[in-house]
Amino acid sequence: MIHQTYLLTAVTSSLLFVTSTVPAFATGTFFVDSTTGNDANNCTAADTACLTVAGAKTLITALADPSNTTVKLNGTFTDQVAFSKTDVVAPDTLDGLRITATDSSNQPTINTAVAATTAVLVSGINHVTIDHLIITGGTAGIDMHGDSVTYMTDGAIHHNSSSGMADGESSSGIRLLYAKKSDLYNNTVHDVAISLADIGGSTYFYGIYLQNIH
Repeated sequence: MIHQTYLLTAVTSSLLFVTSTVPAFATGTFFVDSTTGNDANNCTAADTACLTVAGAKTLITALADPSNTTVKLNGTFTDQVAFSKTDVVAPDTLDGLRITATDSSNQPTINTAVAATTAVLVSGINHVTIDHLIITGGTAGIDMHGDSVTYMTDGAIHHNSSSGMADGESSSGIRLLYAKKSDLYNNTVHDVAISLADIGGSTYFYGIYLQNIH
C-alpha cells in the first residue's frame, strides 16, 4: 500500500495558446452577489442581483434566446458554477456565455472545498469566456470541455487565479479538453495536490491540463 501526497506549486499561463475568433457581444447580462443578492430578483442589474449562480442560470435558460449572455459575480461562492449545453433544449444554445467579475478590480472568489467538486465547469458550449475569477479550493479549478464527437470551439480562459485544489485521485487548476481555436493566457495556478493510497493509471495532477486540442 502506497500513500503519498503530491503538490504542484505554481504554473502561469502567459502566452496566447491557440488563435480564436472574438466571441459575440452579450445580449443579456445577469448579476450575482453572494452577500446582497436575492434569487427572487430579476438579476439584470447590480442592485437587483441574484444570490446564487443557480438562480441566475434559471433565468438565463428560460430566455427565448439564452445565447450570448454574461454572468457577473461579486463576493465569495461555495457552490459550483456549472453550465452545460444540456441546460437548454436545441435549437437553443448557451453559446457566447461569459462568466466574469462584476468589477475586475475586485475579483470574486469560488471555493467548492466543502462540496468537494470542480469550481467552474462548462461543457459543450462554444464561444465561452471565463475571466477574472479567483478559485481557492475544491477538487479542481476551471474545467472547460467538449467531447470526442463534438469539440467545443472559440473558448477563452484568462486572468484567473486557481489555488488550493486537492483531491484523492486527480486534480488540475485549469483543464481544457476537446477544444478547437481557444485562448488560454494570463492565468496563475499554484498549490494543486492529490493524496491517495494507491497510484493508478487514471491518476493525474496538473497546473494546466490540455488534451485533444486543435
